[in-house]
Amino acid sequence: MTASPTDDLASAERRNQELTKELAQASGELAEAREQRATTAEILRMISSSPLDLQRVFAGIAASAANLCDAHDATIFQADDDIIRVVAHYGPISSTAHGRPLKRGIVTAHAILDRRTIQVPHLQAETDVFPESSELARRDGHRSLLAVPLIHASQAIGAITIRSIEVRPFSDKQIALLETFANQAVIAIENTWLFEAEQASKRELQAEIQVRGRVPEPDPHGRPKIRNRRRSFAPQASQAHLRARTAGLSGRRGHGPIAARVPIRFSGRLGCSA
Repeated sequence: MTASPTDDLASAERRNQELTKELAQASGELAEAREQRATTAEILRMISSSPLDLQRVFAGIAASAANLCDAHDATIFQADDDIIRVVAHYGPISSTAHGRPLKRGIVTAHAILDRRTIQVPHLQAETDVFPESSELARRDGHRSLLAVPLIHASQAIGAITIRSIEVRPFSDKQIALLETFANQAVIAIENTWLFEAEQASKRELQAEIQVRGRVPEPDPHGRPKIRNRRRSFAPQASQAHLRARTAGLSGRRGHGPIAARVPIRFSGRLGCSA
């Protein structure tokens, strides 16, 4: 039995609607990708042009993370010995985790200690796994939270988090995007360290010239020798030394690509794998 002209027309209309929907979705994804690339380029431009203005860079990263990840806020933390400190925040939700202990009952601290991405879709319900964070969530009014550590030289030196007031897990794309922002934050930190190290080297060289009255003898690689020269950027440095290197902002750390990690997801009564 052949289809009637009416059936053919209805089928064509349905196909046309499907194609229109697919085109709109593709256009939206393309626009989103362009916005992400533009934001990434702008942050890298800020890092390059303002090596000593980490606060401005962190503020830009936090704002971009919240907006592009469809979150209600974003926060960048510094791991300072056994506590976590807020160094940048964007959004209307209160940031009350500042000064909290570096312990596993706090999601951000757990991500730093385990050096892994952690997502909690309904933090207010996680009273056993994250008792401190669950209490803060009920107090501040947020529910979903995603935390990504800032990794430098295999050490977690801080974290970036995004939160939502809804019970809404962040998508894999949003997780990957936040990890990109975490990586950019680390790039900014290392760029600052390297800039400060270069300036310190120039000062030492100038002092050596003034004392000796001549340019120090170069080493085999063509660089001037500086007596008792100390590295101003050391991956194995202590936390106290890192704080001293980054005085003036309550959180600055190093750089290195963030390795692929499988996010830890908590839902319902699921326990912690760490």
